Amino acid sequence: MVINILSIIGALCLFLFGMKLMSEALQKMAGQNLRNFISGLAQNPVKGVLSGLVITAALQSSSATTVMIIGLCTANLLTFPQAFSLIMGANIGTTLKAWIIAFIGYNFDLSQFALPIIALCFILLFSKKATIRALGEFFMGFALLFMGMNFLMMQSQSLTTHPEWIGWIQSHNHRGFSSILFFVTMGFVLTAVLQSSSAMLVFTFALCASGIVGYENAAAMVIGENVGTTITANAAAIVGNYKARRAALSHFLFNVSLMILALAFFPFIIQMMTSFTKGLTGQNPSSDSQSIPFALSAFHTFLNLITTAIWINFIPQMSAIVNTIIPVKYSTPYQIRYFNPFFISTSEFNLLHLKHEIAVLSSEVIELFRFVISSVVPGDTSNLIQQNEDAERLYQKIQFHHTEILNYIQTISFDEMSADGQVRYRTMLLTLENFQVIVKVNQKLLQTIQEKSKEKIWFSPKQHRDLMGLLDEVDSAFQLLVNNLNGEYHKVNIAESQLIEEKINKMRDKIKEKLPRKIEQGKINPLSVDYYKSLVDAAENLGDLMMEINRKLAECGKKTMP
Repeated sequence: MVINILSIIGALCLFLFGMKLMSEALQKMAGQNLRNFISGLAQNPVKGVLSGLVITAALQSSSATTVMIIGLCTANLLTFPQAFSLIMGANIGTTLKAWIIAFIGYNFDLSQFALPIIALCFILLFSKKATIRALGEFFMGFALLFMGMNFLMMQSQSLTTHPEWIGWIQSHNHRGFSSILFFVTMGFVLTAVLQSSSAMLVFTFALCASGIVGYENAAAMVIGENVGTTITANAAAIVGNYKARRAALSHFLFNVSLMILALAFFPFIIQMMTSFTKGLTGQNPSSDSQSIPFALSAFHTFLNLITTAIWINFIPQMSAIVNTIIPVKYSTPYQIRYFNPFFISTSEFNLLHLKHEIAVLSSEVIELFRFVISSVVPGDTSNLIQQNEDAERLYQKIQFHHTEILNYIQTISFDEMSADGQVRYRTMLLTLENFQVIVKVNQKLLQTIQEKSKEKIWFSPKQHRDLMGLLDEVDSAFQLLVNNLNGEYHKVNIAESQLIEEKINKMRDKIKEKLPRKIEQGKINPLSVDYYKSLVDAAENLGDLMMEINRKLAECGKKTMP
């Protein structure tokens, strides 16, 4: 008995590993295309549902899709209506695997095809091209997935030789509605543990083939599996923000509503699917175990379709429900959050998370710069202590975030990225390096302003106007940079950045060119010149640094465009 259980666990592990390998390989092959595709989805509910269906069909895992959606919500790349429509589509997409198993996997020994596929794919793993290596990994994962599925069926059927197992399961048969509730609970618990409704579906098919579980009880297990699969997304959302938790909760509530609907009309739906299966196979699933996979596939698909058809009209109501349960104040203090790497490729997909963190950091840096601008206005020198304390808090906030991002980068494997992912990764590292310099320049600006105030040296009204005009242009450059970092890199308009940079350079040159004449005319205090030049040069240096970041973003976008 122990050997059989360990064999089943081993088959499940092989199944899940194959699924994970397929998912990660697909992300490597698609690279930027997949990220752009997902980020631009769900402009309307119907399109969102169809997109979620397609993504799940490609990844062969609704858990992988929903965890990706949770990550996109954390990165503020999806609104709740978009995320919820994608989740509904993922629920429908995951039913495709049931049909594949029903038509192919259940009737044939797929291991005889899997081993030749692995042999051929093994050669691809030694290719110098990352895309070809990823292609080899994808088909190898496909082969391992179906090998695991085949072993799972074989080992599950071997349980029929153990009277204890048979007796325990059969003791819960033929108890009316209480049996249905038992098998719903069983499906939920096992799916929550395995984190894969697909693996549990294979296990359910195997139990049906062995005669241990009948059609109605197997259908009840499918209901429980639908709810159990939401545990993965909710676990991933624990380390996300309130938006991620809301999306995960909507997945749970959607599947719970599916369960309530299924249990309320259970006899009627069973009868409908029985009639459908008879028309499809000519067999009655209640008496012929060979037709049960078709009946369960139809049952699974029908429930998700009908629940989606209902909820697609009530997305605002679902939003109101999750907003009430998880208000904004529920979110934890800001810090770097890590994704659950079990189903998604941390090397590729987490670049989206990294992109979001850098965009947030840019907003903090512009906040520091605007604090510096506010300090240019002459004020009471007694406020310098408070000013220094405020500046120090901003510095610490930025430095902490910068360090956290660098630590996060170290968790991302560079070698496992797609080619365009590696380009984006390098660009993000260079951006972080430039931000470190930008912060130091801001510190120098503030230090110069404070030293000037201590020495009681003031600028003339004309000096002040020219300096503020220059700093306003730098602020425009900052705002454009923040917008570029929040947007898609391949859409960066370098011409706009160059225009602002040219204005900054011209203003700097004009200011410095007029200084000697102004001093001779007695219009400028000679003691203020060094401070003035230092501030002007620092402002122009900030413009150069931001221009460099924008240039790298534009180059990165061109290299990674689909």
